[in-house]
Amino acid sequence: NCEVCTSMKSSILSSISYGVSGGGTISGDVTITGDLTVSGGGSFDYSEVLTGDMKITNTNAGPALEVEQNTSAQYALLIDQNTNASAIFMTAPQASTTNLIDVDTPSTTTAQVLYLRNCNALTSGGILNMTSNSGSTTARNLAIIANNNIASTSATVLKLEQNSPANSFTI
Repeated sequence: NCEVCTSMKSSILSSISYGVSGGGTISGDVTITGDLTVSGGGSFDYSEVLTGDMKITNTNAGPALEVEQNTSAQYALLIDQNTNASAIFMTAPQASTTNLIDVDTPSTTTAQVLYLRNCNALTSGGILNMTSNSGSTTARNLAIIANNNIASTSATVLKLEQNSPANSFTI
């Protein structure tokens, strides 16, 4: 513990604390060991790869995460799942009277709003599985496909296409 080293360390730490606490810029690489908590408002501009677990906890009325994509022909969100586990898993025990997934007023005109494509590796799996095990006696529809506009005279509500000799529809 030399006196010069202690003085130099104190000087560096106080200048970092002064610059960071009053706002400013940190240039160069920063390594943080342990937890990092950021509070307050602001915006962040990242071009980095983050590793490890991340969690966003939101107690405000607005969305916890919003992705806005203003560059054409690019995905707004890409999930590159490289393990044998679900890429997206949702639990919503409090969402008892609202839609769990809600696509609101898409402006899609010639493409599909929901498109599950190239499911060509299937052997005994399927593309879509919707199940309900509710014991409720309340009247309900488990699936609804509706064309609500009387003027759309060329719209087909459900098209089944089977290119093999197997059944296209089984009850």
